[in-house]
This record gives sequence, structure tokens and C-alpha cells, in this order.
Amino acid sequence: MEVDENIDTEPYTIVSNGWLQLRDNSKIEKFLVEMAPSKINNTTGCLWISVHNQSKTRNLGISNIGELCQEFKQLEVKLGKDMKIQHMEYLARKHNVLCGKWMCSVKTPQVDYVWQCIARAVIKGRLGSSAKVQSSALNRIITHVICVYTNNYLDLEERKMIRDALANVLIESNTFVRRLTYKPDIYTYLGIYGNHSVISAVVDSIKW
Repeated sequence: MEVDENIDTEPYTIVSNGWLQLRDNSKIEKFLVEMAPSKINNTTGCLWISVHNQSKTRNLGISNIGELCQEFKQLEVKLGKDMKIQHMEYLARKHNVLCGKWMCSVKTPQVDYVWQCIARAVIKGRLGSSAKVQSSALNRIITHVICVYTNNYLDLEERKMIRDALANVLIESNTFVRRLTYKPDIYTYLGIYGNHSVISAVVDSIKW
């Protein structure tokens, strides 16, 4: 029996740790239709939908999240309100937790279009190494977070380049998005979401 070479024998997506990921970038248009964030709700276990561009990824080594969290708690006790952003940068370098993301917020009725614009730009190499969008809630409208990643949040040139490119994509596409905020991954791992008494969760932002 002959096998039709046009038939896909491997799934073009993969689900891992609550992330629905596109694994075959040649299927981006199919992915954007079938796996649109408005269609994927979080009751399925998929909390995020993501795309990746390996050509934009820089290998910065292995992160040590466990030791990071432990040392952060020790610093909080030792420094209290004297904790500064420089201490966070020290921890990020020491434990190699350097990724960060530009973020925007979009309501469910607009999320599919905005996500399509961003995802296509990632695949085409216009943005950073990856992007993700929050999946939907069942039977209600929510505000979805969309993240576009940078390799190193301490690399201000990279951060600015991706910020400007992302803003251009959103403006060119006539989206409703008018604001971007930037958050390092280290802040996410340490549970800093605007609830910290000293450290702000956002280190950069832009409006237009």
C-alpha cells in the first residue's frame, strides 16, 4: 500500500505544561484558524498558545529557578525596603534568568486578529524569538495578555528594537492596542505582579 506523501504523519502542534505550541511553522495559517485563542478555552488545560522562531533564539545557558527563589527570599529578609532594581539585575545575571517580554492586553472579541498579526510577525522574523497569547475563558469575555519575548531583558538595545518593531506591527495592522509594558521573566518567577511593596512589576512601557 502506497502512502500519500501529502498526508501529515506528525501533529503540527504540541501541548506541554499548559502551553499549546506550533511545532511546524509552515502551518502557521492553519494554526491561526484552528487554534485561535477565542476557540481554545482554559478548561481544556491550555493556558497559553505560542509560536517560536528558532533563528531569533540565543542560548544564554541554563537557568536555576530554585536557587533564584531561595536567594531572593534571603535578600528580602536582609534588605527589606532597601531592595532595589539593581539587586534584581544581580540575581538575574547570577542565576541566568534573563528573558523578558513586551506585553499588551486585548479583549476576547479582538484577540484573534491581534494575535494573528503578532504571530505572523514572529514567524517572519520581524519580532523576537517567541510570542504567546492567553487562552479564553468559557462563555465569557476576558482581557487576554499577549507576550512577545526578548532573549535578555538587560540588553536595552534588543529590548528597544523589539518594542519598536512590535509597535509598528500593531499600528500598521490598525489594532486597538495603544500601550505596551515590559516585564522580566525573573519578576514572574518570583511572583512580582504589582503586589510587591518595593519592586515594580513593570520596568518599561510605551504609549502611542
